[in-house]
Amino acid sequence: MSKLVGRSQAPTPSLSEREVHTHVRRLPAAKLGQEVRQLELPQSSKIVPRPVLIVRVAFASRLTIKAADPGPAMISAVKHAASMPNPEFYERQRQRRSTWNRPRYLRNYDETPNGDLILPRGLLPFLQQLVESSGSSLRIDDQRVVAPPGTGKTAPACAAMAIRRVSTLILVDRKALAEQWRSRIREFLDEHCGQIGGGRAKMTGRIDVAPSPTLAGRLHVSQNRVSRIERDDIDCAQVETLREYVEALGGRLRVEVALGDERIQIA
Repeated sequence: MSKLVGRSQAPTPSLSEREVHTHVRRLPAAKLGQEVRQLELPQSSKIVPRPVLIVRVAFASRLTIKAADPGPAMISAVKHAASMPNPEFYERQRQRRSTWNRPRYLRNYDETPNGDLILPRGLLPFLQQLVESSGSSLRIDDQRVVAPPGTGKTAPACAAMAIRRVSTLILVDRKALAEQWRSRIREFLDEHCGQIGGGRAKMTGRIDVAPSPTLAGRLHVSQNRVSRIERDDIDCAQVETLREYVEALGGRLRVEVALGDERIQIA
């Protein structure tokens, strides 16, 4: 009768708590937001998928990248660039409080059911640099609606204000445009519009007009910086800049994160 003798296996070495902490400290910190500068290829494998020649992006209220275009490394870099550390998580961790249901990172991107990536518009310069550094070219499908002067943009804007029924600030670059907006708002909405600058200094908190030069003077910044906020390019702006912007208009900035039905104020 044959007898099978199993080979004894060497015991798995165990690490002490100090050795575990030593190895953990060697892990590099995750790069997020503006810390992401270039495409970093994975080091765990020598097999790296070749990037496509053309990366397509739809430019509307947000950027939409087709799922089949960028490779895994590029998708990872873009997601990291559209994320930021959650200050509430680290504050609770520092106070040794529970961090349950508090995400470590705040992600400012979304994904469609078919895998397309939706990003803030402020990441367009970074995305273009990232795509070009990988040897691909970025093809932008500009879906924004642009109408030249005199085509009647004021009327549909007034209709949008009436439908949305939220406090509205209208930014213009000339006094004549401010007067035009005030006139059209009285005509279409029967509202008395507030205004700062151009000899006026009273705001209503409902519908107000502000010339960009006046707002830039209150913030002590260039008009170009204010223009970036006008174009909704605020995804990479500092919270303090936005706070000064809102306070210059007589308001108060409040930043919230929506987690399901719960809303958490983080700034």
